[in-house]
Amino acid sequence: MILSSERAGALKALAVGVGLVLMAIVLGGCGGPSYGRHSIEVSLSDALKGKTVEVDMIGANNEQAVETWRTQDVTKYFSAVDSSRREAVGRQEFRFSAGDSGNKTLSAQDPAWDGAWKGSQSVVVLANIPFLEGEGGKPTDPRRVVITLQRGVWEGEKVQVLVGESGVRILTPQKQPKS
Repeated sequence: MILSSERAGALKALAVGVGLVLMAIVLGGCGGPSYGRHSIEVSLSDALKGKTVEVDMIGANNEQAVETWRTQDVTKYFSAVDSSRREAVGRQEFRFSAGDSGNKTLSAQDPAWDGAWKGSQSVVVLANIPFLEGEGGKPTDPRRVVITLQRGVWEGEKVQVLVGESGVRILTPQKQPKS
C-alpha cells in the first residue's frame, strides 16, 4: 500500500507528537516520588534523661540499603566486636549522657546531605537503649525506625524522633493523602 504524501505527512506529525508526549512524561518525573532533605530532631524521654544513650542515623539511597539496615542486629551493631557501625558510610552519631540530655538535631543544611547522604531516600535511626534488648535482627526491633525522605510526607519543618524505654518512635505525623 502506497501512502499519499499528505497522509504520510500526517502520520509523521502524529508520530512526532506521540514521541514528544512520551518524552515529556519521562522527563517530567511522573515515574515516582521525589526525595529531599529534612531536619531530624532526636530527643530522650524523661525516663532516659541522665542515662547514656547512643543514637546513630544512616542515610540509605535505595530500598536494598534500607532492607540491609532493617535486618541489622541492633545489639551487635552497637557492640565493640561488630564492624558495621565503624564501616557505616556517613553515620551521624548523637550521644546523650548525664550532663548532655538535650535534644540533638541534624539540620537540613548539614554537610552530610551533600556528602554521604546525597540521593538518600530514607534515614535509618538506631538507638542503643539501656536495658532494652530488642529483637536482634528482626525488622520489628523497637530500637530502630526508618524515616522516609519523600517530599511532602511530613507535617511541619522537621521530623521529631523520641527515644524512650520501649524504643524509638517518630512523633511527627505524616500528612494525609489528598483525595
